[in-house]
Amino acid sequence: MLRTASNFTMQPPSLSAADNLKLESSGDGYAAMNAAIEAAYRVGSQVTDYIVKHWNEVQHSIPKAH
Repeated sequence: MLRTASNFTMQPPSLSAADNLKLESSGDGYAAMNAAIEAAYRVGSQVTDYIVKHWNEVQHSIPKAH
């Protein structure tokens, strides 16, 4: 399970607070959705790549953090 974004208190550098609020309430999605998807990919792909490359080592146990 990967929790990527929740309860942001500041807008991204590219948006003013008003623009961020407008985006959040526009019905086009959540203001942090793109950042959350990007974070999920960046972290999740690293974990997945490691598991695939080291399958013989991890198939019967949970990989340890390095």
